[in-house]
Amino acid sequence: MGKIGGKDIVRDSSFTLRIRSKKVLKDFFRLASCKNVTRRAVIVAFVVGPIIGCINYGEKIVYTAMFFDDWLRFGLTFLVPYSVSTWSSVMALRESA
Repeated sequence: MGKIGGKDIVRDSSFTLRIRSKKVLKDFFRLASCKNVTRRAVIVAFVVGPIIGCINYGEKIVYTAMFFDDWLRFGLTFLVPYSVSTWSSVMALRESA
């Protein structure tokens, strides 16, 4: 047992290294649910999401040719900047700890 890059590792019977994924995931979700991380991610999603949505669906919006599935995809577009912001915030918090 040891550490590589701050992560706990173990050797299994074939001498390959495994990260203790349960602890890593628990730590990731604990940090991702912090108030500052979620607040920042929501702000980024509401700023960047409409921009991406308008780039992807601008013509359909202008010509009122949006159907339900288009609006659903437009809404899901907000998840991309939210996810990226959350990921980068958690990684920055983990590196600074």
